[in-house]
Amino acid sequence: GKIYFQRLLDDRNGQARGRLAKLSLESETSVTTDLNAAAPIEVYLPVPEHRRSWTGGPNVLVATAEEDDDAPIAYDLTGRRQRLDPKLPPGVPVIALVRAEQPFGVALKSPGSAGGPAAAASINTPGLHMTYAAFVSTFEGWLKGGPEFEVHILGQDGTSSAMESYQCAGAKAGGPYEFDQNSREWNGRVLLFSQAQFDSYAQTHPGQAVRVFVLEDDDGACDIKMDSTRVANFFQQLRNTYGDLTGGKDKQQYAVRMFQNASSLLRLFRSAWSFITTQDDLVGNAIEDVVAREFYPGANWVVKGANNETYGALRLEMR
Repeated sequence: GKIYFQRLLDDRNGQARGRLAKLSLESETSVTTDLNAAAPIEVYLPVPEHRRSWTGGPNVLVATAEEDDDAPIAYDLTGRRQRLDPKLPPGVPVIALVRAEQPFGVALKSPGSAGGPAAAASINTPGLHMTYAAFVSTFEGWLKGGPEFEVHILGQDGTSSAMESYQCAGAKAGGPYEFDQNSREWNGRVLLFSQAQFDSYAQTHPGQAVRVFVLEDDDGACDIKMDSTRVANFFQQLRNTYGDLTGGKDKQQYAVRMFQNASSLLRLFRSAWSFITTQDDLVGNAIEDVVAREFYPGANWVVKGANNETYGALRLEMR
């Protein structure tokens, strides 16, 4: 598991914090001030083989990195500094000391809080389900552990041209919206948006489509942290290439409900992003394969990322 670094230093009346101050030749007050000003930090062994093999001995490194693609900077127990390969972990066990991706002591937002009735949903609840997902990368450096893919249903924010997340599906979403993809490919079944949520959204936002938006979470589960200008430019690129058919709606054909491409002019995103936190990795926006003119086995929607690159494919079904 992951340990909250600041809380670890506070345990046992701050003995570890005092030891850290002594080793760094600083006052304990100065160390405490720095820790209070810093973003939450987590400590853990990100590589499964390292967790299995390390028994607490001196053969270990402590490493940190700011971004997923940065080369981790590591120190051994003598203080010797070394730069690690950002793509492959070393044979020596590594303890990661990085910005927290897990919201320690913070309650997650209730799934569906913006999207209408979701509390009573189950995996058998009618709605939009995802049964397959494949991506070209995990979008996560090895020092940050396994990926935290999330699928957000974005819809109109009030009466504006901006969007908000109406429902999150991911490892920390809870209930039928929970799925945990730890590699590039996933098979299973997860609810993305219930029929009740679709109906509620249609009543309050008549004629508006939703977007299926995929990200790799780097800063707080089910809470999008992303530069709104970057997102606006991304959606404008999609519009320039595919026109307005980059959203989706639930539609009924005879007795069958389907999720099909639909026009979406929404391209802005009001985000609580700040320079204090890391940014989530934008994987892409799902576009129906007939619009993208790309087809992949087992999938019917294509995930288009920055610069119109294909970063994945999904199987979306109304059930």
